[in-house]
Amino acid sequence: MMMDRSSTEAWSPPATVADLRLPPTFVVEHVIRTLSYQGALTSVEVARSLRVQDAIALELLDGLRSAGLVQLDAGQANFDRLGRLRLTDAGVARVAVARQRTWYAGPLPVSLDDFSRRTGAAAHLEASADAFR
Repeated sequence: MMMDRSSTEAWSPPATVADLRLPPTFVVEHVIRTLSYQGALTSVEVARSLRVQDAIALELLDGLRSAGLVQLDAGQANFDRLGRLRLTDAGVARVAVARQRTWYAGPLPVSLDDFSRRTGAAAHLEASADAFR
């Protein structure tokens, strides 16, 4: 069986939103749905929910905050890893749009390219009746 070079390379988890190789709109709406279902969360809690690195959650939440879609809970003066963020009115309005595409809000999916690369050799296997026996 031949294995291509990409299937033998070491895999490392994504460190930035761009590394996820998912459509940016999908990722933003995924975080919005997550906050809608779970309420105010810290960046660490968002990272755990999405199953991504903490830095990715911080990057996403900072962008959502800049866009006016999330804000710190009342009584918290700064944005850091411990601050709980919740949807603003604009964020709540965006939930309806996000739910038109899907209601899913679990771990972020893996891009098809990453899935194909990580399955590597398994993608080249052929199934036959003899193999199943």
